[in-house]
Amino acid sequence: MKTEGRLRWAIFTNSVVSAVENPDAHLWRALGRVLRRDRHEATFYEPRGNDAVRALLQRSGSGALSEFRGQHPDIEYRTLEPRRGAELVEWMTRTLATADVALVPVNASGEIINWLGKLTRPHLQTFVVDTGWNGPAADRAELGKHLTGFSAIALGDKDLAETYSQIASGAAIINFGPLPSPNVSQSEALDAAAKRLIEGVVAARVDTSSDRKAPLSPNGHRPD
Repeated sequence: MKTEGRLRWAIFTNSVVSAVENPDAHLWRALGRVLRRDRHEATFYEPRGNDAVRALLQRSGSGALSEFRGQHPDIEYRTLEPRRGAELVEWMTRTLATADVALVPVNASGEIINWLGKLTRPHLQTFVVDTGWNGPAADRAELGKHLTGFSAIALGDKDLAETYSQIASGAAIINFGPLPSPNVSQSEALDAAAKRLIEGVVAARVDTSSDRKAPLSPNGHRPD
């Protein structure tokens, strides 16, 4: 597989800080570990005061945030202030101006998913991620109209491929499963799944980016 060197990743999550009622956090943490190990740049974004963090604080108190930072020093995350409409689009455009890759979970805010797909560019490849950990998602069918702009849909469960072929006809699919059970004891298997996700994203960039033949700059990035 052709490599693109270091890439700048923007990863939108419901939460990377808290896994309480939010199993996807286990994958995001593994992704952060592997990206840092492979010398990519990654920034995670999560809504301020989201449900998962509130549940964590209620369960464990404010010390849980310090504990997270101590256990996951390789995770760089920022909180998102509530934004909608033009304000959200302006912020996303500015934030993603220097990004190479953007990921968003299938159960994120519909407005973020919508605009992220519309911001796909030759230099910015965008991906919806569905781990399959969140159980039956009746709302998946509502996503079809938002998915056409994305570079690909990344699935942690291959059995979801048929669902997405129906709601997003012609969309590129990346299968990075199988995923283990979402818990901290599965760190090795989660890291392997994160590595497959990274490889799938990089392969999709090589296949679809119109600037894929541009030479790498000294820091490993392709020029915009």
